[in-house]
Amino acid sequence: AEEDRLTQWAAEAARKAEEERLAREAEERLAQEATEAARKGEEERLAQEAAEAARKAQESSDSAAADSAPVDVLVRHGTQSGEVVVSVPRDANMLQVKDLLARRVGRKPHGPFFGRMQLALRTGNTFKTFKDDEFLGDKRELVVLGLGLGNAPPAKEAVPALPVASPRQMYM
Repeated sequence: AEEDRLTQWAAEAARKAEEERLAREAEERLAQEATEAARKGEEERLAQEAAEAARKAQESSDSAAADSAPVDVLVRHGTQSGEVVVSVPRDANMLQVKDLLARRVGRKPHGPFFGRMQLALRTGNTFKTFKDDEFLGDKRELVVLGLGLGNAPPAKEAVPALPVASPRQMYM
């Protein structure tokens, strides 16, 4: 009887040990699956963040490229005849425009005349002058004071004239 009871107890202990082992394996499997799911979720989140960062970098790059794309600016003399077209970066400031304008008319940039030279807009019978650090923005026609444009090739060579309609063509 004692032997049967010990055998039964040993069998019961072995069964419980097997159940505990299986339970531990199941818990380990669940923990491993949870860790794997979390890792995949983290990878997906990181991939989304990387894609968003790449998109923003591309937009920034596109914007920077658009900002520095060259534009043509027609510069007329304020009191004399003459006009010149200069090609400047879209994000240029007035100092850069003055520099390129001086080169275009064959003058040394930052020469003695440079301090007197001013870029402006004509407003009626007066001029609105710009500081050197002001940006060109969307202005495509300027007036220059303090720099003769006589040596420059005429702007008409660079900018094609628009066709002019006769009065008869306008009403047809």
